[in-house]
Amino acid sequence: MHRADGPGFVTLVVEALEEIRQVERASSRAFASCVRTSGARSGGDAAYCAAPLSGMGTSLAIVGAYVLAGELAAAAGDHTTAFAAYHEEMRGFVETCQKLAQGNGKWFVPPTRGWIRMRNLNYKLLPYLPWRKVIEELPLKAGNAITLKEYAAARA
Repeated sequence: MHRADGPGFVTLVVEALEEIRQVERASSRAFASCVRTSGARSGGDAAYCAAPLSGMGTSLAIVGAYVLAGELAAAAGDHTTAFAAYHEEMRGFVETCQKLAQGNGKWFVPPTRGWIRMRNLNYKLLPYLPWRKVIEELPLKAGNAITLKEYAAARA
């Protein structure tokens, strides 16, 4: 285990970055390629395989918890019925969130120094670029891809 300070840690980070630079294309695709089509068998954002580049892991976890709790209550604790309803409610939202990551790999994990320079310049100029609104609205579009049902209040 390495401590998060001192020259040993800096060396570790530099070595890790050098290894990342040597990997051709694979690293950027790996961040965006996880797609799960069957029902969730784990919890939180891991249940949906949204990929880090979607930026929607926490949203999926919170919405998923709400929907699962609501469907369990609506099914009077019958987990088989609740899980099927949960999967159906979440499907479109999960698919939309997964799509956010596709094609983003080169921006977040640039494969070359040229891509790094282009990405960094784009971030600096973003407030002045005409496509700024499109980029700002992508997560909002995904976040609004589900209409949450109002479930009956649980009895104490």
